[in-house]
Amino acid sequence: HTPPTCTDNKKNQGEEETDCGGPCAPCAFKHQKEAEVFFARFVKLRENNYDIIAQIQNPNEHLAGNPLAYRVKLFDDQGAEVGRRENITYVDANDKIYVIESNFATKRNVAKAEMQILPEATTWTYTDAVRPDIQVGNKSYEIIESDGREVGRASADVTNQSDFVYRRMDIRVALIDEFGNIVTVAKTYLENVKPGEPRKVEFTWLEKPAGEITRVDMEARANSLDRSNLLIR
Repeated sequence: HTPPTCTDNKKNQGEEETDCGGPCAPCAFKHQKEAEVFFARFVKLRENNYDIIAQIQNPNEHLAGNPLAYRVKLFDDQGAEVGRRENITYVDANDKIYVIESNFATKRNVAKAEMQILPEATTWTYTDAVRPDIQVGNKSYEIIESDGREVGRASADVTNQSDFVYRRMDIRVALIDEFGNIVTVAKTYLENVKPGEPRKVEFTWLEKPAGEITRVDMEARANSLDRSNLLIR
């Protein structure tokens, strides 16, 4: 008699499927899907300086990426690479997020941005937890005068509706014009965000964004997968 194992290609010992579930690894790993890059775009911050914004989705119902590693690149109009950066973020199960990388300096004519997920440096964790409940309200955009010139300012109220104090909360914003194009982006973070406490967030662009801004797309996220990032209420 050979004792059952999680690699014997048999559904036994209380497994949910063959060699997964029960005493074996969750079946979510067996059916794991890759994170999807919806788009990667560049925006001109100022002369010879660019930001990259990308949007990725995690289609897994019970797997969260922490960390999720990625690489972004910029290319000129001749197809030559003129900027590259690698970094990590986190993504909850069944979630869609913005990723922003700022301040790429180049004198070349930028024509394309690209983003790649790096599977070898990404760690997937099984979880039944849902994305932290963080509300973004009272979003607004206006043109104000500062030092004798017009600049753009976006603001919102961020409220933590969960039961934890988050040591750090990440805020990302994109300004959208009347044609649905992303005009400019920015990111910041808040510290020690208490439950039920509204926090004002403001972004100011030193140069007035081009076009007519018709929508402020802002997301607030906290890494609940990192236990050092939260305190029990």
